[in-house]
Amino acid sequence: MVTNGEKNMPGKIIYDGLSLLDNKTPIIAVAINGNKSAPNTKTGDMLQTYILTKDIDPRLANKTGQDFGICGDCPHRGTPSTDPKRTTAENRNCYVFIGQGPLRVYESFHNGNYPVASDQDIIDIGSNRPVRLGTYGDPAAVPREIWDLLLTNATGHTGYSHQNNIKDSYTDITMTSVDSENEARLAWSRGERTFRVMDVKEQPIKGKEILCPASKEAGQKTVCELCKLCSGSQINKRSVAIMKH
Repeated sequence: MVTNGEKNMPGKIIYDGLSLLDNKTPIIAVAINGNKSAPNTKTGDMLQTYILTKDIDPRLANKTGQDFGICGDCPHRGTPSTDPKRTTAENRNCYVFIGQGPLRVYESFHNGNYPVASDQDIIDIGSNRPVRLGTYGDPAAVPREIWDLLLTNATGHTGYSHQNNIKDSYTDITMTSVDSENEARLAWSRGERTFRVMDVKEQPIKGKEILCPASKEAGQKTVCELCKLCSGSQINKRSVAIMKH
């Protein structure tokens, strides 16, 4: 979720090419400077990165199932719909409102507002600030070297991927997104840290998980900008769980 002012924030294209999730969908990744005057209340002031289908409105891509190239097999995408009254997929329960940040960034891209970043630009964009990998879209869709450049001088980051079961080159910088205790335990057996979405009757697994400190259920003790627990297996910390939105 992003602030209303983010559509006017400056940004640059850090990747323009085929998705690594299907090797055929043209995608873009755009880094957007956060809105310091009205930052996201959960994440705080972080550099935001949007991974979008290049030539398909993100709402339509989701509604028709053409968003595999940016979201992979994430179960929160929903199922394709032919209902003319709907703008997105059936049974979609992703926390990102596609008609807000993703749509605004997509429209701004097609209005020619984002220049293409050089390698040095990408390093500079992420320098001296925390970075959010995949504000929308799965980081595994983008070549690893792009994220390495962006994180070169960053003060920290957060990242989540539902694709870590098939792509192990991102597990050190992203949390493995899981939706059950069994999925979490399987990921732990591979040495990964997880971010688990819990049903309302569930609790974090003692000794293995903590409740997201920035969540409403945990009393919003901090923001992601400061917490930075969700930075993958490169740090030796417990995994994180959050109540289903």
